[in-house]
Amino acid sequence: STSTSSSSSGTSSGGSTTRRANVDIAITGVSTAASGTMNTANEEQTGPFDDIDSVLWAKEGIEKLAEMGIVSGRGDRIFAPEDNITRAEAVKILAGAFSLPEGEAVLFSDVAEDSWYAPYISMAVSANLIEGDGNGNFNPNDPISRQDFAVMICRYIGSSEQTTEMQ
Repeated sequence: STSTSSSSSGTSSGGSTTRRANVDIAITGVSTAASGTMNTANEEQTGPFDDIDSVLWAKEGIEKLAEMGIVSGRGDRIFAPEDNITRAEAVKILAGAFSLPEGEAVLFSDVAEDSWYAPYISMAVSANLIEGDGNGNFNPNDPISRQDFAVMICRYIGSSEQTTEMQ
């Protein structure tokens, strides 16, 4: 189990100090033996993916997240680092990174109960990370914007801050 803590403060343009949340994010991992992503038959292959050498700056992080079971790629040792992340994939990543507990049944009309992402969307709804589009849809296969991804993270940090203040 790895724990990351971040704390910072900044100054707004008006000169007042803004305090940001002190958040501890525990990431529980999956052992490499249990993850099943390594192909040991071919000793020349290293890491879980064959296509991440084009993003050397991110390679170590991608491999660590795969080892921990937070990301799994597209299958057949393909991560597709240049592809957009869908809304469903983003929710899966956050559910794993934040160790979200199981959630209530999915309430979106475009999320089938038997889809691979339904449990993660349920977790994110229960944790108040996502709300949908206002028309009863989540749009799981649409690419996620950086802004929407940041909003999900901020909602988690906000709920963590409230939990800490209540204790």
